[in-house]
Amino acid sequence: MHVVVFTGGDFPLPEHTQLFWKNVSAPDFVIAADSGFDAALVYSKYFAGDYDFTPDLISGDMDSLKNFEAKLSSFSEEKILRHNPYKDFTDTELALDFVYKRFSSAGHDAHSEDRFAVSTEKDGLFVTLVGGAGGRIDHLLGIFDIFSMDIRPSAWICMEQVLWFAPEKSLFEISGLKADDVIAVIAGAAASEVPGVASMAGGFAGGISEVFSGKKNLAKGIKVEENGEEVKIDVN
Repeated sequence: MHVVVFTGGDFPLPEHTQLFWKNVSAPDFVIAADSGFDAALVYSKYFAGDYDFTPDLISGDMDSLKNFEAKLSSFSEEKILRHNPYKDFTDTELALDFVYKRFSSAGHDAHSEDRFAVSTEKDGLFVTLVGGAGGRIDHLLGIFDIFSMDIRPSAWICMEQVLWFAPEKSLFEISGLKADDVIAVIAGAAASEVPGVASMAGGFAGGISEVFSGKKNLAKGIKVEENGEEVKIDVN
């Protein structure tokens, strides 16, 4: 099951993501989180006939979606999940929470105390998050911090980069690399509390200072083998 969540902020041009969809698979369910609706429409128009990015659900408080009433007029109310703007969670978190509640047999709850619990990919569910780049830095860091939660996406496409979640004991093989391609492994302390993620005490914002000060080694638990245009990354 492949669920795609479009969130607000800058997003990569759809033509730059063709290889991703070709290798991962077409979406089975699409969610537009607030202004991520605009990105979903751009992708839907570009990939028409190849992939269907028409939102199956529009979720959010609609505070950043301009002219939302007109834009959503062609969608039935059952496809619109409105949230109170005075909420404790971001539209992105709530959209991801919906995904795991709906499509994972184990289920997750962004409102429960165990929302940071450790988990692995369940039920063959693959979640792609698109957008969220640019704009306010706290929004950007907030999305990055979601990777330490139980509602994390499997991959995050942000402009010209893709951030993949690597569960413990996973193995990646990357081929067809160009000379200027860059692969950054930020799975610090891969064998710590959250497998495959830099599990930073106090969240990402608190732990990032440890990175810059040299107190945290983000390559711990990572083995990288390079052979020409191919790279093998082992998270152990």
